[in-house]
Amino acid sequence: MLLIDGVKYNLWCPKDEVKEFHPIIEEHAKEIFGESSEYFDIKKRLESVTGKGSVPDGFVIVFSEQPCWHIVEIELSKHDLHDHIVNQISRFIVGINNPQTQKRIVNAINEYLNKDDYRRSKIKKDIDPREIRQFLDDVIDQKPILTIVIEERTPELDEVLKIFPQFEKRVIEFKTFTRQDVGLSVHAHLFEPLHKQAIAATNLPVVTATSTTNIIEITLKPWNIKYKEFVIPKDKREFFPPFTTEVEMDTDIGSIKVTCNPPSSSFPSYYISRLSKWFKAHPEIKIDDKLIIEVIEPMKKYRLRKA
Repeated sequence: MLLIDGVKYNLWCPKDEVKEFHPIIEEHAKEIFGESSEYFDIKKRLESVTGKGSVPDGFVIVFSEQPCWHIVEIELSKHDLHDHIVNQISRFIVGINNPQTQKRIVNAINEYLNKDDYRRSKIKKDIDPREIRQFLDDVIDQKPILTIVIEERTPELDEVLKIFPQFEKRVIEFKTFTRQDVGLSVHAHLFEPLHKQAIAATNLPVVTATSTTNIIEITLKPWNIKYKEFVIPKDKREFFPPFTTEVEMDTDIGSIKVTCNPPSSSFPSYYISRLSKWFKAHPEIKIDDKLIIEVIEPMKKYRLRKA
C-alpha cells in the first residue's frame, strides 16, 4: 500500500502489456529518461545480415551533451522472462551490429522528426550547433543501453541480464497504485528515474500523483480551431483512458462520441479528437475563448461547455 497525505493507494498490475502498460511508459518517458530524451515507437526490425532480428518496444534517444540511446523492452513479471528476454535481447545484439540496420533506425527517427515541427525545433535547440541527422548517425553508431521496464523486478530478471555482460543494462521497476475505493481514474506511479539530475536532487523514487479537481479549463489556440481538437493538461490525464478510447461527451447540441488519444511518438500530448460537429455548431468560437471540460464519470463520460 502507498499512503499519500493520509489517502490510501493500492498496487495495480496491468493485465495487458501492450494495451495497458506500453502507453503508460511512453507517456512518462521524459520522467524516466529525462527532459532531453525522446521516445520513439518506430517498430523497425533490428535485422542482421542473415535476416535474423527482433522488434523492440521502443527506442529512446538522449539529446544532450552526453548523448546515448536506449533499446527499450517493456515486460510484465508474470511472463517467462528467461525465454522472452534472452530471445529478444539476443536478436537485438545481432541486429544492431548491422550497419544497414543502424541506417534504417536513423532514417525512421529522422522521418518522424521531419513530420513533427515542435519536437524537431526543441531537439535542434538542445544539440545546437550540430545537425539532427549527423547527431543521430553518431549516437546510433554507439553501443546502446539495454533498458527493461517492468512492473516488478524479480530475481529471475537479474539472472537473465547476467547473460549479457558486454552491454550496459538498466532496469526500471515501474509500479502503479490506484486510490482506494476509486480505482484507476485516480492513481500514482512509483519509479526511480534514470536521468542523473532527478536522482541527484532527491535520491528518492519519483511519485507522480493525481489532481483533486474534475474541471479542465481550455484556452483555445489557433490549432485547436483548425484541427477541432483539445489538448488535456498533464496533471489532468488521470481522468482519461490510458489508451485510445471512444468516450461520451455531453454538449449543448447533445451527446457526441469523441476519441481520447494518449501521447505517441507522432504527437507528444494527450488530446481529444472528433469534435468537428461541435465546432461546426459554434462558428462564433474564436482564439482565446475559454471552454470547460467537466469529468462526469472518469474514463467514460464528460461534459463540454463554454466558460
